[in-house]
Amino acid sequence: MGAMARSSTHTMVEVVGSSPEGVDAAIASALEQAGRLLRTVSSFEVLQIRGVVTDWKTPVTQVSLSVIGRMRESDEPSRQ
Repeated sequence: MGAMARSSTHTMVEVVGSSPEGVDAAIASALEQAGRLLRTVSSFEVLQIRGVVTDWKTPVTQVSLSVIGRMRESDEPSRQ
């Protein structure tokens, strides 16, 4: 018999990042926030992209992500 593959459990969180610098910066913001909740981030899916305009000034891009990763242990410090 071959070696059995290790099973693992991941969790999925939804986060929203925003930036006046566009989609890439908004995604980076959302992933940074997810990194504070999760020990590791293994993948993400863009769920929604929208823009917010106030006073006809620089629009702010908001990106909703579904992020998959491993949970932190209760005694493990979060990344700042």
